[in-house]
Amino acid sequence: MSDEIPVGSPPAPPGRHAAPGGWYEDPVDAQRERYWDGWQWTRNVRPRSGGSADHRRGARNEAGSYGQSGAYGQSGAYGQSGAYGQSSGSYGQSSPYGSPGQMPPGPPGQTPYGPPGGSFAPGAPGQGGLAYRMVPATADGVPLAGWWHRAGAYLVDYFLLNAVVQIIAALTPLGDGVARGQNAASAYLTEVLTTGGQLNFGEFLGMMNTPELMILNVVTVVLFIVYSGLMLSARGATLGKMLFRLRVVPVDEGHSGPGLQPGKAWLRPVATQLLAILPFVSLVDYLFPLWDRKKQTLHDKAARTQVVREEGRRQSHR
Repeated sequence: MSDEIPVGSPPAPPGRHAAPGGWYEDPVDAQRERYWDGWQWTRNVRPRSGGSADHRRGARNEAGSYGQSGAYGQSGAYGQSGAYGQSSGSYGQSSPYGSPGQMPPGPPGQTPYGPPGGSFAPGAPGQGGLAYRMVPATADGVPLAGWWHRAGAYLVDYFLLNAVVQIIAALTPLGDGVARGQNAASAYLTEVLTTGGQLNFGEFLGMMNTPELMILNVVTVVLFIVYSGLMLSARGATLGKMLFRLRVVPVDEGHSGPGLQPGKAWLRPVATQLLAILPFVSLVDYLFPLWDRKKQTLHDKAARTQVVREEGRRQSHR
């Protein structure tokens, strides 16, 4: 495998907006071929053999592929007899991009690269077999975690840490200091409302933000960083993520080991807290996976990590 992933894409066949997955001439090294998964170049390469990819494409077109006998909608076509992944000139067989039906190396019995930008997941029955829906995945085929699962895991971790902070406040003088500030702010607000006076917001915040409250805020940040860094280093997941069967992995390395590299494990929570300094930026950070192609938050991008589904990791190893 090559560590360098080129940019760009192979030329699309006539009548198609993009090149289908297969083996093409490597843009980095003309003496070998590289596998294109339909969305991006992969790290799977092999020496060129049996003529160039262009030559094999020509042979395929002469034999009748797109728009000719054995093409879509005719005998041996996609969705007809000789369906996807089978013989009779089906899509994925007699391919111009390598030996018949050949795919890059991967776990036995499984295609390591899914369709463009994701992997296959069973859907409702369709004509000629099962229908499939797109599931965003890492480059090595492990499904990415959905936003709602990540939000649920975050809430579990939030309540766990908040409980620890409340215990610390109850066992130390910090809790009494916070209570005094809240009582003073509540009395001031009641006075303003009953007398019809004007609220001095700065004074109100000054009563609330006692030194004890600021100390507890610092304790909360430190606890979050230490808790997240240790859990991600050891298990690749916090307790909330473990409950929702999620795991944090390096970008496009869904099959990596259970623990995250220490640099990434500690940078991720530090980046989260730095982004939280500005509330709007923090909100964008947590909503970012809703529109990001790799389903990353901003702190994921800073640490170069992704969150995957644990059951997806096990299934892709089968």
